[in-house]
Amino acid sequence: MADEKPTAAFILSLLGGIFILVVGLILSFLGAILIGAVGVFNPPAMPMLMGLGSLLGMLGILYGLIIIVCAVKMHNEPENQTWSILIVIFSVLSLFGAGGGLYIGLILGVIGGILGLTWKPPSPPRRYHLPPRTETPYSSIQPQQVITKEKPPILYCPYCGGKIEPPGAKFCMHCGAKLEE
Repeated sequence: MADEKPTAAFILSLLGGIFILVVGLILSFLGAILIGAVGVFNPPAMPMLMGLGSLLGMLGILYGLIIIVCAVKMHNEPENQTWSILIVIFSVLSLFGAGGGLYIGLILGVIGGILGLTWKPPSPPRRYHLPPRTETPYSSIQPQQVITKEKPPILYCPYCGGKIEPPGAKFCMHCGAKLEE
């Protein structure tokens, strides 16, 4: 079945993690270079400034890796919602490390995490069970009697007691009374 795993949540979370990771790498590299360039004016502080500049980028790298790992775990263990919660948390935290992956990573990660939280496994198809068949041998089957709604013919007149001739007559030949059917 196509919906056995939260595929859309996985793809969006994975893309969000990749955006955050890439922006974290760029920020780490540029932060070390640019802030290191500022340190040229104060050479003793240069190593500290370079480290501070790359620290924010390294947080973005860490958050991006965590989101990617959580996305894979969410795809492999869809019933465990912990991974989806972690994706949402670290996507929001990426604002402070990688600028949220230019906000694209933040949006993709949060949407993917929410989709992972709301995903429900498909219900199994309903199986209808027929009652078990009980085989009866043909020799035990009795023919049914035919039940008719015809009244038996009147043989004697209810008024005079004379014999009705011919059977099934509408009037009594002896007293002339009308006979009910």
